[in-house]
Amino acid sequence: TNMGYMFSGCSSLQTIPQLDTSSVTSISDMFSGCSSLQTIPLLNTSSVTNMGYMFSGCSYLEFLAMTNIKVSFSISSSTKFSQETLEALIDNLVDLTGQTAQTFTMGSTNLAKVSQEKKDLATARNWSLN
Repeated sequence: TNMGYMFSGCSSLQTIPQLDTSSVTSISDMFSGCSSLQTIPLLNTSSVTNMGYMFSGCSYLEFLAMTNIKVSFSISSSTKFSQETLEALIDNLVDLTGQTAQTFTMGSTNLAKVSQEKKDLATARNWSLN
């Protein structure tokens, strides 16, 4: 299933309903350009193979929950995340030890909110944080 570009360009969108994403493979650009989006409830990304530019331009995003994260993604467009939200995302990064490393791009402002313990956890799971 492909949900790429599903809400792309919806600049007035502030939140979305709970979605069943458990069998979705592509969510690239799903929220790209959603400049008013603030909250995204739990997304199961266990089948996702492409999350490119998913949150590009989401400058007001402050809450995001995802499980089973196994591919690179970026939330660097927003600096409004709490430490709790950022660390919960790190807790849901799949352990990729022995596999190709992936990158969680959060930007320097968000990265500064994350504890060293969580940064070490991401590294131990073969993820780069930047």
